[in-house]
Amino acid sequence: MTHQPKVFLREATGLVKEVNLSHIVAFNLINISFGVGVTYILTGLSLFPGGDPALASIITALLFVPLGIVYAMLLMATPRAGGDYVYVSRTLHPALGYLVNFTFIAWVLFYTGAFVNWIFTLALGPAFTIIGSIENSSAISNFATMMTSTNFVIVACIVVMVVLGLIATFLRKALLALTAYSVYAGVVSIVIIAIVLATSNQTTFINNFNAYAAPLTNSTDYYHALITSTHANYSGTSLSQTIGLIPIAAFVFMYISAQQIVGGEIKNVQKNAWRSILLTFVIGGFLTALVAYLAVQVMGYNFLVAVATSSSLPIPPYYNALIAVLFSSPALLWLTEILFVGWYISIPMVNFFFVSRYLLASSMDGVTPAFFAKVSDRFHTPFVGIWIVVVVGSIMAVIYTLYASIFSTLSAVLAELVAAYLLVSIAAVVFPYRKRTKAIFEASTIRYKVAGVPVISIFGALSTIILLCIGYMMLTNSAYGVNGFWSLLAIIVTIVLGLGIFFTSYLYKKSRGLNIMLAFSEIPPE
Repeated sequence: MTHQPKVFLREATGLVKEVNLSHIVAFNLINISFGVGVTYILTGLSLFPGGDPALASIITALLFVPLGIVYAMLLMATPRAGGDYVYVSRTLHPALGYLVNFTFIAWVLFYTGAFVNWIFTLALGPAFTIIGSIENSSAISNFATMMTSTNFVIVACIVVMVVLGLIATFLRKALLALTAYSVYAGVVSIVIIAIVLATSNQTTFINNFNAYAAPLTNSTDYYHALITSTHANYSGTSLSQTIGLIPIAAFVFMYISAQQIVGGEIKNVQKNAWRSILLTFVIGGFLTALVAYLAVQVMGYNFLVAVATSSSLPIPPYYNALIAVLFSSPALLWLTEILFVGWYISIPMVNFFFVSRYLLASSMDGVTPAFFAKVSDRFHTPFVGIWIVVVVGSIMAVIYTLYASIFSTLSAVLAELVAAYLLVSIAAVVFPYRKRTKAIFEASTIRYKVAGVPVISIFGALSTIILLCIGYMMLTNSAYGVNGFWSLLAIIVTIVLGLGIFFTSYLYKKSRGLNIMLAFSEIPPE
């Protein structure tokens, strides 16, 4: 029995080492989704008025550096598919390892549904709405209205998921390329937005915004009317309110772990693990803080608070829609808004990699049936995992479309913080000391110590403390909307189901004379 997981892996995995540095940087940038994250942080001003979004972005990025270092070092020591599952199951307990695995799968599928919905409700729909208004085109405006209708969104989400599923199944290299190009498109859109903001001023924004809003609101100065109606009158920033924005900014910087999921497929992993983390923090952190700062300077702090609090405009109160009034070139506006869609469509694509690799990792150890990790001999793709994403992701898109809102995803942030990233951080602390992993640590390239204490343990401890503080803030402050009954129930059910599946599998196989615990005495082969 002890060799069964190894044999299964060698027979089943047709995955190859073709993931290079540009791919894993793209994966990481997709996972932190900082283009969408700026929306979260700026919208969060309605919850924490007086907070400084740019400063909160910088602080949050720095706070998650220890977690990024932990992931880079663990990846270098054990480059395996479903890396954090492997780390936690071998250092803490197999059940906790599977909990990490199941938690990521469950909430990644939720994110899949949310992001594919946002393609239409937060990107294309608002873009067509405001472009139709600016160009005075009723045809474009009517198309935008149709595009954001509930029935259209549901059908379109399912169609997108099926098309992406077909690409993921039959065109492996094309999916890698599309995934990378989609996030690069998103990054280019942010660069264009930053340039437009940097070359504009608040007076221009006010005049252009009022011209756009006048026929829709019957107000010649809707900009100031909105500020007055919401009593947004903040002359300075508050440190306490800025700190309040940190758990919202965690939506961006906590998800620094994407590269580990394809750990066994990364070329030159010893160098690229570090490089990708560094590039992700530099690119994501800089552009997030820059766009947040420029948006405040050009659009006005009180306006951003007001528009996020209450607005009667037919577009969501997000910067990627509001920025449209500053474009002098319709062609550039069209290009920017279309490129911005890259942020939303990239998540469903990268989640094909995530879910299938997590299923592969748990199947190797005999926790879940080998069927879930089947890889096509012809196309070298884990087709069962891919179509699980298609089916469940489509269901999640329908649920999100009918019942959820943008801040609903903060429940996923808390859930993954508690049942995944926190466990990984704790695992990093004990990784050099546990019997099963000590030899791996000593033989690896990460065996650095300071005053006799392993560096990975130091950063693991720092990350643990930071995550506990952020989790405490989210659990004790109702402003985040994640400590209510339904949110906590979803988090608890996910944890119970994850542990329940593991122990059910363990007891069932034990009754048949098989002990899956034996598989966890070894690190699985690549």
